[in-house]
Amino acid sequence: MKTTVLSGALAALALSAAPANAVDLTFTISGDYSAQFILPESPAVDPTWVVDGNNFAITGVPGFAESSNGKGALVFFNKDFGGGLLIADDGDPFFWLFDATDGNQYYSGAESAPTFLAGTYLLEGLSTRGNFTLTIAAAGGAVPEPASWAMMIGGFALAGAAMRRPRKTLAIRFEAV
Repeated sequence: MKTTVLSGALAALALSAAPANAVDLTFTISGDYSAQFILPESPAVDPTWVVDGNNFAITGVPGFAESSNGKGALVFFNKDFGGGLLIADDGDPFFWLFDATDGNQYYSGAESAPTFLAGTYLLEGLSTRGNFTLTIAAAGGAVPEPASWAMMIGGFALAGAAMRRPRKTLAIRFEAV
């Protein structure tokens, strides 16, 4: 009876575990220009800068000391449009901080609802001369998904239940020969 209840409880726990929320990604540009910023894996794009099949932009991204207000506007281009990334000053006056490409697209999905792809990309400067590396990786340490937590807790519960089970004793009788 106890085993059935425990098994049912573990099954309900595993089924109720929701998938993890989207993670934040760290974007690191190194080489002749350097910058680092964090964006959600599935960002909210600026609808005034979305051109389906071409590009999308994310505005108001902090971390650009060389811009007039410390924020940048990031424009990501579709592979069919040459790929790459443009970073502009998000304040006034508007000017480009960085512009490079490698012919790749750093996201999947439509420009109106992109999902970034982790990886390392070798960029070549356009208006920004030089060679650069763009690395997109999960921000911070890895955080287990709820389903992983449920499986771990369930394993502890099963181990605890096995330890509580009364042990059967084995009686051995020796006879004289």
